[in-house]
Amino acid sequence: MRTTLDLPDDLYKRLEQLAVREGKPLGEIVLRCLEEGLNRQATSTAQLILPVVPEAGRRMRAYAHAELWGLLDE
Repeated sequence: MRTTLDLPDDLYKRLEQLAVREGKPLGEIVLRCLEEGLNRQATSTAQLILPVVPEAGRRMRAYAHAELWGLLDE
């Protein structure tokens, strides 16, 4: 698919320099950077989700947010 993007000058220059350094076409560099950014975002989002531990498997009691903040303030 072909598209047009408006890139800030400094970003375009960085991409262009990377393409020259690696000896690859600019389009290939842009595609790789987009894919890496999207993959990194998907990975970091997945890491933010904490598992739910059933009450029977907990080693300590559950705290309310206010209680946790109180512990941090001590």
